[in-house]
Amino acid sequence: MDLEDELRSAITILLTGLAATVLALFALLFGAFSVVALFWDEHRIAALLGASAGFALVAIFLAVLIHRLVANKPPFLSATLEELARDRQSLRTGQ
Repeated sequence: MDLEDELRSAITILLTGLAATVLALFALLFGAFSVVALFWDEHRIAALLGASAGFALVAIFLAVLIHRLVANKPPFLSATLEELARDRQSLRTGQ
């Protein structure tokens, strides 16, 4: 049961991260195209730099989000290890 929970949690984190990354990249890509097209005649370099900064900010946000998801997970097999420690203790006191 504990291993299944860890597997579900890992799959959820990976799929959520992947979906968020893909959707954010599409949104930023189309937004960047729109901004660059809007400012193509006058300020195309500034528009490209702004779009690049937007991509970087979203990448940092997603990295922080994934780091928090991973950091808040309980240790791997923690419930199993606790149960084994209790079993070991009860075997020692039972002898």
